[in-house]
Amino acid sequence: MADSLVYVYPGRLHVQCTTSCVITVHLRRCPSRVVWWTMRLGGLLQEDRIEDGRKLFDMMPKKDAVVVINMIARYCEEGCFNEARALFDEMPKRNVTTWTTMVSGCISNGRVNIAWKLFEVMPERNDVSWMTMLMGNAHNGRMREASEFFNVI
Repeated sequence: MADSLVYVYPGRLHVQCTTSCVITVHLRRCPSRVVWWTMRLGGLLQEDRIEDGRKLFDMMPKKDAVVVINMIARYCEEGCFNEARALFDEMPKRNVTTWTTMVSGCISNGRVNIAWKLFEVMPERNDVSWMTMLMGNAHNGRMREASEFFNVI
């Protein structure tokens, strides 16, 4: 029964408060089930319930990189750069995807100088992080910098 509740309702979290509360209570009783927490958080973020998503995020007993990346990306999409940066700075362990997500968030919020600083200190870069900087510079009218990235790639 508990599995069916989580399976049936993730797309309808907004329908009734009681449905949302039942799932949250169930998740609290099963803290080892990261997938259920992640599904619930994903549903809240898809429904633009960022504050509720942050509350659930803070309650999560275990946060993997995917969950944190989703929160950072969503904050950036909504223009909540400071919140995204705070989450990034709090991460004990970062990988190339978390770094690139934060660089992309800086660029999408018009903070190209901060994106540059982050890019310069990234311990590892991949094709996506290079292309993020190239496209971000071009999108923000920094054609000389975009051209430099293109030549390096």
